[in-house]
Amino acid sequence: KALYFVNQALKTARKNGAAKHEAIALSVKAGIVHEKRPKMARSYLEQARKLSAKMGAQPLLQKISGTMKDFANP
Repeated sequence: KALYFVNQALKTARKNGAAKHEAIALSVKAGIVHEKRPKMARSYLEQARKLSAKMGAQPLLQKISGTMKDFANP
């Protein structure tokens, strides 16, 4: 059920050009799928990282980078 809602948020963010919200939704989605699909989670985090860097959203970029490190070192 969580994936349904995060996918809705992602769709809405993309539709409205809300890159920061898109990056946040991708990060949340990564957290949801991480245990069963770590490669997919990494892909979502990479997308979120790229969006954050493009916007210059430093706090969000740092948070996503921290999550990537946490996922790499369970």
